[in-house]
Amino acid sequence: MSNMSNSDLMFSIVIPTYNRANFVLKAVESYLQQDYSNFEIIVVDDGSTDSTKNEVLAIKDKRVNYYYIQNSERGAARNFGTRLAKGDYINFCDSDDYVYKNHLTCACKFIAEEKPSVFHTGYNIISSDKIKFPENPSGVLNEFIIRGNILHVSAVFLKREVALKYPFVENRDLSGSEDWLQWLLLSANYDILGSNEITSAYVLHGDNSMFLAKGENTFKRINFIKKYLEENVSFQNRYGSKMPVVSGSGDLLIALDFALDKKKGKSLKFFVQSLFSDPSLIFSRRVLAVLKYLLLRW
Repeated sequence: MSNMSNSDLMFSIVIPTYNRANFVLKAVESYLQQDYSNFEIIVVDDGSTDSTKNEVLAIKDKRVNYYYIQNSERGAARNFGTRLAKGDYINFCDSDDYVYKNHLTCACKFIAEEKPSVFHTGYNIISSDKIKFPENPSGVLNEFIIRGNILHVSAVFLKREVALKYPFVENRDLSGSEDWLQWLLLSANYDILGSNEITSAYVLHGDNSMFLAKGENTFKRINFIKKYLEENVSFQNRYGSKMPVVSGSGDLLIALDFALDKKKGKSLKFFVQSLFSDPSLIFSRRVLAVLKYLLLRW
């Protein structure tokens, strides 16, 4: 790839979707409006029962490819798309998100300058027509990822061979946290680089997995991540000493979701547990969120 010009670089956009006919067209169209044209779009319909198939097949662009699979959750759908990909780099996009016109142009420029195996561009958050700007750090992001999932999946690019070597873990108990586990596992093997140029939007709505999360489910997901990392040799070799940080961040997320469920006792338990694991969390925004729900809403 070192002798490849920017225009020769091909991207594979993998868009898993499930009953998101009202969103997926905007996601696809946002790529078709890119300043950069050398890409393919792989829409993986994860068992939808709505009009998703008809909506996607109505798009008359040879770069758009539609595949239907039996429902198997996002991780498996992403892996299915990865196996079909022909591009040099893969970009996963959730079907309820969209990207800006500079998305692939920015990626090309970053690849030319840094030659990364995995990288992340900046994003903003769209919520009820309001735009929010999360932290979008640049440089090596591994230490940030250890402390929580700061990455937006639609802003992540990785070499195809990396995606094939390290597929998403396919387990329904992990649904909603498969992204964070994936970034943690990639961090054990690569430096994940970041550009703070904003190229995509994370759209918040009532059907987001983060809004549907329940404390008991979050507890199962975080426990799965902890056990998986404890048994992963690569992660233990590079970041084994950071397990208390990962555990603390995970427990704080559990505390927040139990607080949202109005289960005060369980929320307090995991809140205290998180601070014992990683006292520096006391300065995090999520601590304030947990306290707000614990103190002001009951």
